[in-house]
Amino acid sequence: MKMMWRARRKRAKFCSLHLLSGRKASDRTWALAFMTSPAAVLPAILPANSARGGAAGGDRVGRRYGLNEPGYLLRRRWGGRLTLKAAVLRAAWLIVTLATALLAGVLVAAEPDSGEARGRVAAPQAEDMSASRDALTKGFLNPPKAARPSTYWLWLNGYVNRAHIERELRAFQQAGISGLCLFDMGARGAKDEQPPTGPAFLSEEWLRSLAHAVRIAGELGMGVQLSVASSWDMGGAWVEPEHASMGLYHVEWEVTGPAELDQLAPFPPVPAKAPRKPNGQPVYSKDIALLAIPLRKRRPGHEFLFQLEGREPHLLDRVVLYNACGEEGKDKGASGSFAKDFSVAVSVSDARGSSFREVLRGTLRPVPRAQPFDLRPRPKARFVRLRILNGHNPRVNRVALAEFEGVWQF
Repeated sequence: MKMMWRARRKRAKFCSLHLLSGRKASDRTWALAFMTSPAAVLPAILPANSARGGAAGGDRVGRRYGLNEPGYLLRRRWGGRLTLKAAVLRAAWLIVTLATALLAGVLVAAEPDSGEARGRVAAPQAEDMSASRDALTKGFLNPPKAARPSTYWLWLNGYVNRAHIERELRAFQQAGISGLCLFDMGARGAKDEQPPTGPAFLSEEWLRSLAHAVRIAGELGMGVQLSVASSWDMGGAWVEPEHASMGLYHVEWEVTGPAELDQLAPFPPVPAKAPRKPNGQPVYSKDIALLAIPLRKRRPGHEFLFQLEGREPHLLDRVVLYNACGEEGKDKGASGSFAKDFSVAVSVSDARGSSFREVLRGTLRPVPRAQPFDLRPRPKARFVRLRILNGHNPRVNRVALAEFEGVWQF
């Protein structure tokens, strides 16, 4: 099979496919033309215009039907006999190709003919980006009200000097504050440093001060929010005791069994400022749970286990214990509830009791300060056990220890 291709190139707006036929059945010329003329979009089967047919005939047909207008022209020439089967296949292929060409003619869009045209299109985009950057910079330097911060405005003890309200609000506004949340708050700290007590929350005088503040803030373009209750935690006389802030308190006692127990649990100690009934009980209380916990038989003393970082043992260089007096023993002797005798044991494998070996036994002085103890030779350890054996005050059944610190080397 011989093939001959010729092409001329030109930018196109529309496309169509045309079949050019010579006089002989053995010569067929196909032309794919991307036309610049909308009238040439619809495909057509053009008759031969040459005794010889072939490419030359196709050129004359092209001149007759406008196919030699500037376009993209490809011609392909077949030789040989055209059978019925081949004709059917070529006809089917032609139909599909014509449909594709028609769709392409609708979808192909024109491009600018030069870089100058593209520059004219890109220039407004650059101007828009520059304007956006300028607007962002101006908005950052002078943000709108919705983007400015708000702040709390506390009226401690409900007190506010009405003569200074405008002065304070102007200072807020000049600092860039766009709004305030007014909060009637109880003051804390030394009494001589607190502001005087103001009018009661939501009283007539208090509301007049609020109205004055809202009016001045509106003139300055500032928003005002109001906390719905006084102080923190927010509340008031209208809050029932069962809805007020609460605390969870516990009490524990020991019993010996096995035995049946029918006993009223002792009431736990509560803060002195908790509201009470005439009989001294809190105005509201509720039992949550009663737990019976079996006590395990423990070794003498109080025991603490620590696991060191990593999987490899460390060289333990020294331990430091910070003794503490403790509140419970202060009224039962000068020695309070200071810890006294202790031991330190280490394990390199696991936390089972049989895996530990004791490396230090010492005595703490009854003073509230750090007391270091060097370990020589340095033992290897992955787990450390501290056991407090007793305290300095025998009249107290508890001991106090502020801190235990281990210093090791990798």
